[in-house]
Amino acid sequence: MARETSETGGRRVFRAVHGLTAWAGMLVGLPLATLGGMAAVGTFVDNGWLRLLVPTVVLVAVPALLADRLLPTDADKRRPGLVRDVLSGSWMAAALATSVLAGGVLGSPLRVEAERLEQAERPRASQLSRWLAGPAPRETLAAADRPEALEPAGPSAPKVHENATEEAPTLDETELEAAAATPEPAPNPEADAEADAEPEAKAPEDPKREGDPSYTPADLFQRYAPAVVALTVTPEDPLGMFGGKSSGTGFFIDDRGTLATNHHVIEGAGRIEVELIDGTTIDSVELLTSDPEVDLALLRIDPERVPESVALTVTTLGDSEAVAVGEPVSVIGNPLGLDHTLTTGVVSARRIYEGERYIQMSAPISPGNSGGPVFDTHGQVIGVSVAGLIGGQNLNLAVPVSQLSELIAADDRYPERRTFGAKSW
Repeated sequence: MARETSETGGRRVFRAVHGLTAWAGMLVGLPLATLGGMAAVGTFVDNGWLRLLVPTVVLVAVPALLADRLLPTDADKRRPGLVRDVLSGSWMAAALATSVLAGGVLGSPLRVEAERLEQAERPRASQLSRWLAGPAPRETLAAADRPEALEPAGPSAPKVHENATEEAPTLDETELEAAAATPEPAPNPEADAEADAEPEAKAPEDPKREGDPSYTPADLFQRYAPAVVALTVTPEDPLGMFGGKSSGTGFFIDDRGTLATNHHVIEGAGRIEVELIDGTTIDSVELLTSDPEVDLALLRIDPERVPESVALTVTTLGDSEAVAVGEPVSVIGNPLGLDHTLTTGVVSARRIYEGERYIQMSAPISPGNSGGPVFDTHGQVIGVSVAGLIGGQNLNLAVPVSQLSELIAADDRYPERRTFGAKSW
């Protein structure tokens, strides 16, 4: 009797351990394996549906086929729970493989996936992906671009800003009074002879001359921050599988309420909300046109919905072809939901990647900056923030504003014009 009781107790312990193992496979193995699969698929595609669908199908179909092979043809000989054990065991094995690969080839993709999940307002999944990837030297905006894939645009001569002139600086009345009050030095024949022997030096140009102002970053932010908006994008999700939202940046380019942003910010959108600098939210938004090749899009809101207290501030599009390497730039955007953040840097290089031109800059950007304006010191938009390179420091890219100018229809006619949700993408 005691032996039978002992055997019964042993079986109970076995069943309990067996059940815990199965639950561990579902609660631990499956999420980790799914994140690893999403990160791997995400290196090839950016679409959220595909990133989730592909690993889900693999993680269910492969173990199911394996279990089917292991099941005896005779139904009486089939062991209960075999399919569950094969599924949980496969998921734990896949999770273990993901953990091992996270220290190598999957580390960077997992960090990229963490950024995507954070933008989609999936903080727990984002934290899990970041934990799985482990610490990184530095994390910047995730993008499909990689430093080794970029090709230099080739050497080019430095270009001068189109508004630059060679007029001599002028003195205002205060400076003239100061000059008049300064006593004239006594004549020095030797110094005069040395001055005559040297070529005459040109006085520096006055950057704040009328018609061509030059702004400090603080002045620029005060003037143009109201032209920058925060975009909240709800994906078109008829089945309600995702439900997450993403964020980006846009900026006004005319007084008709036209906004510029990146194509990838509004791709797959079912609904878009535009938040102005005072917190006013506008949810009636039109898509005018979008070009995935250059990653740009034009939106429009009703300018009458902009409060009088804010006023509709419009940016001025500059000449991105006149941008010189080393020129200071300022970026206004909404990184990680921190609305209207100003960062500064310089133009680092001109790049060509997959046939498209980019401006490389050192101004820091993060997820949420995408679609924001890049200003030169004259307050003109020379680029649109688009991506940062993973594994580097302040290696960030902007689409030249010349690409945006080509997207704007002079007659204000856009054949693709529609409201969001009117049709599927």
